[in-house]
Amino acid sequence: MSNDHPSHPDDPIETNAEDVTGWLTRLEETHAAATKGPWRQLVGNGVVASRADDAEIVATWVERSADAAAIVAAHNAMPQLVAALRGVLALADELDRFGTARDRDNEDDDEAQAASAAAYLRSAHLLRSTVAAALTASPE
Repeated sequence: MSNDHPSHPDDPIETNAEDVTGWLTRLEETHAAATKGPWRQLVGNGVVASRADDAEIVATWVERSADAAAIVAAHNAMPQLVAALRGVLALADELDRFGTARDRDNEDDDEAQAASAAAYLRSAHLLRSTVAAALTASPE
């Protein structure tokens, strides 16, 4: 796909949270602008359509039936996948806030509290790193 639009969902994703959040927003906008669904694959010719009565054709003739199935699956799953990813990022933010607060509130240099704070911060970093690695990996 081309990257001729500055906010195209295919634009490269950086590893910081703002870029991931912006990319998720672009995906949501792209999905919202698409033909309303859910979509389904018509049998036999690889056509992707929306609505149960097949009154609105989205793509006529997709060369391979498996490609049509992948398009349909991606479209139909996108809202839930984006919501799940936003939930993971929100969890990372919460772990970050909690770990930072525990570290800041550790006035007595309590080793157990310091270790706990560090564990929360490592967990937040691990979640973000995992998301970034998955989103920036080259497709097969």
